[in-house]
Amino acid sequence: MNESINDKNLFKAVIMAGGPGSGKSFVIDKMFKGVAKIINPDKYFETKIKSGEISSDITDDGSEEAQKQAEIRKKSIEIMSKEKSMALDNMLPIVLDGTGRNSNYWISQIKKLQNLGYDVDMIFVNTSLDTALERNRLRDRKLSDKMVSKAWSDVQRNKEIYRSILSTNFHEVDNDYNLDGANLQKFNKKLVKLSNKIINKPLQNPTGKLNISKLKDIGGKKISDIEIKSAKPNFKKSFDDVKRKSFKNSYKKGSYKKRSNHKPSKNYRDLFD
Repeated sequence: MNESINDKNLFKAVIMAGGPGSGKSFVIDKMFKGVAKIINPDKYFETKIKSGEISSDITDDGSEEAQKQAEIRKKSIEIMSKEKSMALDNMLPIVLDGTGRNSNYWISQIKKLQNLGYDVDMIFVNTSLDTALERNRLRDRKLSDKMVSKAWSDVQRNKEIYRSILSTNFHEVDNDYNLDGANLQKFNKKLVKLSNKIINKPLQNPTGKLNISKLKDIGGKKISDIEIKSAKPNFKKSFDDVKRKSFKNSYKKGSYKKRSNHKPSKNYRDLFD
């Protein structure tokens, strides 16, 4: 995905929240596929399930299989972290697919994104615990009922924390029903409308606006271009400073006076100090 510095959807970030079985993947697909860079830490993990390297029954019981799953999940997160860094450097619209269980982590992510210049929204995909449990049992990648219940409770506890932080940028999507036909079409239209509202609204973050302005001034395309340009020495300025100091020292020593009939002003120091 490539964006122009003039595109209106630069510096837009969406954090997904919702427990296992809430239907986040369905919502993301309808709202942001082809519109934003989707960072899903389970992507690599799921390829390993499909290849048969790990079991589709996710466990955290300390067994050898659980340790193997943990290692692959760690690798998956490392890969997605690199993709995320590249997307942010290019100011791309980005979707971070998470659960929202760890409020401290996601609050820190919100602050980091905002400091970088991003407008941050959250979509909280909500279901009842019964619906989450039922859908989880039908998935290829299953968690135990205990793990689903714990995750659901953790996410629900954090919901109002996120709402208080993000205010009108917090959006709750009720996905508790198995819709079909006209009702499903109506639901999908609502998702697309919300997506357009988030991605296409004018940038609000002052840091983001400033970064875009700087990039236009220097002809840059990435945030890192600003840092590179700022770090480059100004050789012309340095050379001018050298000439200036040399000229000043010449007056002090009288060497300039000897080589020229020009008589320096008594107040020559005013020209330099």
